[in-house]
Amino acid sequence: MQLHCPADNKCPKSEAELQSFFSGVDAKDVISHEFCDRCKLIFEKPEETNCKTCGGLRYLGSEGDQHKKIMKTFFLEFPFETEITRRFQGSPLFFSLFSFSFSF
Repeated sequence: MQLHCPADNKCPKSEAELQSFFSGVDAKDVISHEFCDRCKLIFEKPEETNCKTCGGLRYLGSEGDQHKKIMKTFFLEFPFETEITRRFQGSPLFFSLFSFSFSF
């Protein structure tokens, strides 16, 4: 697993740490975005196997392996509001911010 962050950070460093970090996230709320590893263009349609800009392959393997649909490059999108609420729920900070938002 490769993360593009400075070496000294608090990001999960292994697949197990990553799974633990997101253990409370409902899988139906996670959106996967696949992109071309050459030009970084996001694949918009599920049937696309070649990048419309540079011709790069969407999935791992050769042109003949594209039917296997093994994702090559992707990022995950998490719902911001749900994730923030889950992270801070039950903490004194959460209650302070929640109370403050209704004090006007």
